[in-house]
Amino acid sequence: MQILLNPTMDEDKICKEKPANITRSSTFVVDVRNLKNQEDLKKDEFGIWNYSGSHPHTFHVSEEEGGTLTIEKAATGATGPNVVLLRRLHCTHPSNPDMKRLICFLSGKF
Repeated sequence: MQILLNPTMDEDKICKEKPANITRSSTFVVDVRNLKNQEDLKKDEFGIWNYSGSHPHTFHVSEEEGGTLTIEKAATGATGPNVVLLRRLHCTHPSNPDMKRLICFLSGKF
């Protein structure tokens, strides 16, 4: 979650657009501010995916002296400054149940 909270630290590792033609296990961090619609991340050349649900978790983030980030689980529904919501979407492809993907969205202000 560190790269998501402090993206300027590893700017060269963040995708400016949605990755395409992915054929093997991979991990990407995409800056959704560059997309026309955040929902575009759910679409790919493999067609329709089955979503088994969304798994949201709330965290409180604070910056310690020296720039170290502290991330602590917060109560469900917590709001305010330095509170972020991590939402995970678990998906399987109908053609092969072993073909899975996980899309995570981080929202909030830090």
